[in-house]
Order: sequence, then structure tokens, then C-alpha cells
Amino acid sequence: MGNQASALPKEQLERLHHESGLTKSSIKMLYERFETLAKLKDDNLNQLFLTPEDFEEIPELLRNPLGSRLIQAFFCGC
Repeated sequence: MGNQASALPKEQLERLHHESGLTKSSIKMLYERFETLAKLKDDNLNQLFLTPEDFEEIPELLRNPLGSRLIQAFFCGC
């Protein structure tokens, strides 16, 4: 499933489902996509993070004329 062999904890899945209104299957799909893209891991926190470089590897963003602006919006001030 990506960079780490973990599943989204059930409690977190429930919370995200109730807060976002997304289906549980959509949340699981997004989580798996995140794990696939994220390459930076903080071992102390046991968490994955996305970097601008991770976003630059997404073909759809590379083809999008606004792709670089979208990436900048995620990392504004970093």
C-alpha cells in the first residue's frame, strides 16, 4: 500500500467520515494515494509528509498550466 504498511485507524476513519461527509471508501482511497506519494517520513512521529517535490511527480499536475501555482498554494510560507 505505499511507503508504509499501515491502514488508517478505525477511529480516525470514523472521525474523517463524520467531519468531511466523504464515504469511508473515498477516504481509504485518498489515504492510500497519500501513502503512495509521500516519501518523507518523520520516524520520531511515525508520520508521512508530502513535499513540493512529491507533488511535482504527479503527472496531472505537471500537465496542468496552473500546476505550479497549485503546489505553491499548498506550501505557501514554507
